[in-house]
Amino acid sequence: MWRRKIRGDICGIWAAPMNEEPRGLIVKMCGMTTLDDALAAVDAGADWLGFNFWSPSKRYVPPELAGKIISRLPNSVSAVGIFVNHPVIEINRIVKLTKIDMVQLHGDESNELLSQVDAPAFRAIRLRTADDIAKAIVAAEHSRVSVPKTTLSHEREPMLNRSGLCLVDTYDPFAPGGTGRLINRELASQVAHQCVTVVAGGLTPDNVFDMVVSLPVSGVDVAGGIEQSAGVKDRDKMFRFVENARKGWRERLKTSEPTDATAALRSR
Repeated sequence: MWRRKIRGDICGIWAAPMNEEPRGLIVKMCGMTTLDDALAAVDAGADWLGFNFWSPSKRYVPPELAGKIISRLPNSVSAVGIFVNHPVIEINRIVKLTKIDMVQLHGDESNELLSQVDAPAFRAIRLRTADDIAKAIVAAEHSRVSVPKTTLSHEREPMLNRSGLCLVDTYDPFAPGGTGRLINRELASQVAHQCVTVVAGGLTPDNVFDMVVSLPVSGVDVAGGIEQSAGVKDRDKMFRFVENARKGWRERLKTSEPTDATAALRSR
């Protein structure tokens, strides 16, 4: 069904070419609306590209257009479809039409819906209170997207038997995501210490280094922080975001003892 073979039997994530080692940290760039922006993100070194199918979003992309963009992407990236409280029949229709590699459920969906989607799927949990930490951990346990060992630095190795993924984002009562508001770092840290986590919410080229160094996250997700205006990406910001995120990852590895999961990344 998917346009390319993805690492692992349930989506070993990344979509780095099968004969290459992943680069350790997942960099997801969300809100792609044009082919030029998507290809610029690829050039910058993004691993996942997000396509927003929630129509009220200022970064909404029609599924037909998204499918055309995705068909032009190289095998070095994975396409993620973002859905907010869509009926499962509509999600699966768009999966088939666009050939997206993964589904991100960013609304109030149940964990059970993950198994009904015709593509590897994971949930996004918006963090507001300590109660949301438990929600994120349970969502990760139900995730149908898992991570390879090479995305886990030394402090994450105890989590290798719980490698299902969850994305955490800023809570906003009026929007499910893409607000530009910085995530609650304390809540995100508690989640990241207990399950494999991609963090979103207010990230920019200027703060992503510190976020990656200070939190044991496995990935970072950005939309507004790499834009000129809503839905229009800034090539320079994309390149700086990836550069600083990778620098942060390498800096974090320096504080960990080399292991089978991290030794190969030291030279990267």
